[in-house]
Amino acid sequence: MTTAPSRVPTFGVGLAVAVLFGTGALAWHDMAAQSRGTELVTSTYEVTLALDSVAARLVETEDAYRAYVDGRDAAKLSAAKAAGESARARLVDARASATASGTPAELGELGPALDRYLATLAKASDLPPASQRAEVAAITEARLALTDRITRIIADEARLRAEHEAKASASREATARAMLASSLLGGFLLVFSFALLARENKARAVAEARALARERELETTLSSIGDAVVVTDERGVVVDVNAAAEALTKRTRKQARGQAIGALLDLDEAEAAGVKRALESGQPLTLGAGHAATDTSVRYAGTLAAIRTEEGEVLGLVGVLRDAEAARREERRFRRIVESGPDAIVIAKPDGTIWHVNDRLTELFGYARDELEGAAIEKLLPERFRKAHVAHRTSYHATPSIRAMGQGNLRLLGRRKDGVEFPAAISLAPLEMADGAYAIAAIRDITEQITAAQALRHAKEQAEVANRELEAFSYSVAHDLRAPLRSIDGFSHAILEDYGPSLDDTGKEYLGLVRQSARHMAELIDDLLALSRVARTELHREKVDLAEKARAVAAELSRREPGRAVTFVVPDSLPGDADPRLVTIALENLMGNAFKFSARAKEPTITVGSVERDGELVYFVRDNGAGFDMAHASRLFTPFQRLHADKDYEGTGIGLATVQRIITRHGGRIWAEAKVGEGATFFFTLG
Repeated sequence: MTTAPSRVPTFGVGLAVAVLFGTGALAWHDMAAQSRGTELVTSTYEVTLALDSVAARLVETEDAYRAYVDGRDAAKLSAAKAAGESARARLVDARASATASGTPAELGELGPALDRYLATLAKASDLPPASQRAEVAAITEARLALTDRITRIIADEARLRAEHEAKASASREATARAMLASSLLGGFLLVFSFALLARENKARAVAEARALARERELETTLSSIGDAVVVTDERGVVVDVNAAAEALTKRTRKQARGQAIGALLDLDEAEAAGVKRALESGQPLTLGAGHAATDTSVRYAGTLAAIRTEEGEVLGLVGVLRDAEAARREERRFRRIVESGPDAIVIAKPDGTIWHVNDRLTELFGYARDELEGAAIEKLLPERFRKAHVAHRTSYHATPSIRAMGQGNLRLLGRRKDGVEFPAAISLAPLEMADGAYAIAAIRDITEQITAAQALRHAKEQAEVANRELEAFSYSVAHDLRAPLRSIDGFSHAILEDYGPSLDDTGKEYLGLVRQSARHMAELIDDLLALSRVARTELHREKVDLAEKARAVAAELSRREPGRAVTFVVPDSLPGDADPRLVTIALENLMGNAFKFSARAKEPTITVGSVERDGELVYFVRDNGAGFDMAHASRLFTPFQRLHADKDYEGTGIGLATVQRIITRHGGRIWAEAKVGEGATFFFTLG
């Protein structure tokens, strides 16, 4: 890669020459009497400048030729030839300027010598690369010989100029200052121009180094790609390949470069025509597409894509290729996997034609394989759905994804060859193939599942009806039992008050036991009603602070028994998502149990908090009370099952059953950890 030379240095040199000639013209105008010697001096300056330019062009010629030999850059060879032609033109200028200067005859001999040098360079450029490198030394020697001649001629010009200046010294005093000024200005312009040129040469060298680095980076990238990569120019001629392509085509990079891609890949006429179309239209070309897994006539499989400029111009093609035999093995392996699947599977091309089906699908739909492969996928649908399915298929290929077909209550139906329709569950997934994105569908007859689901739903409805009737009956019985219990308790109390003096201690004890049993029965009924209400209450979840609820429960427990000194440890916040009323009931039962069973502890403490276990938020209520034997933990949440005697701790055995029902309704779970005499901890989640 080269950078375009700036016109500033050339303009500076031209301006310097213009200044010199302009000053000479002005001096000629001002000194009409200036002798012939001044004219001759001017002539020698012109010859010197022209010869300097010739020498500079010769150096450029050699440098450009060297760059061409090293980098095989045709632009460098063109630059060498252009510099040689420029040297010839400047020599013509020197000879024209020297007509009246008295320059030695050697200047006239310089032209043929220059022609021989340029002829040698032109001849060398047509030689093989190895011979060209051998000719570099000869060209350098020829250029040095020319430079020596030019140096001698310039020296002669300096001698002549000195003679002319000596003869014209009397008339040049006035113009000497002008010439000095012009020389200084011209020299400055020349130095300035050459400085700019040097800077541009440096920038060009940096740009070329960067381009070389990018080229090497590209080569590294191509080499790192596992598949074979072939890059062509706009004519379809290969300009580069990677190591995988060398191995695949059995040709080295040097052998591959310069070949037409059709010749490199041994493409047939149809594929070669496809390459031409791809270069003209920019559309990708797929090689080896649509061939059967047993077709061994195709050697390569892959895609050729256009390389474009920002304006859309096609600069060439880049191909990513694989061994077609490997692709065929992979396809056969894929087909075996499809055949081994439990579901009916169909694979369709982007245009909706069936590419492959497995045996399960032919069994499900009743078609032979050759009746389906190549047919439209809509053949498997009831006729009334086929037209709409074409639009659905097009929409899916626009944004392919792995998903199940059907939305909401839409039921999918398949149609067998005999016309019988059946409900189906269908899962879709995109499948990248060499010639585009296919769609693979797994189809399952869900007639039995639907029948089973309907039976289950009917059984559930019947169970819900029976449960509601049972709950209503339980509620009614429990409610109707309250009145007789109140009568028993009330009349027993009246007997004790009215006839107490007439009763002995045993009679009074019996009446006390009657009243105690009546109150216990009333408590059982209240707990049963609470359990029934929990089961019937509709769940309304929302954001709730369990710490706030726990503090309210702690305050109520302390108010009921102000004589007990119990320490409650509750954090500032315990956020959760639950039904506020039901979760409060759960906390009331858990904290109430902790309050009750820590009555005999020396320093009773009840802690409410949360921990994270296996990524799940777990709440807990902990006490340091009586605890229990974990061997009986399975009985904790069974109604009426108690782990402590009534004489030690009163209760009905309904509270924990109520808590479990609340937690279960939230989709959570509850469990306990305890040790006799060291307290218990109840853990629960909220789903």
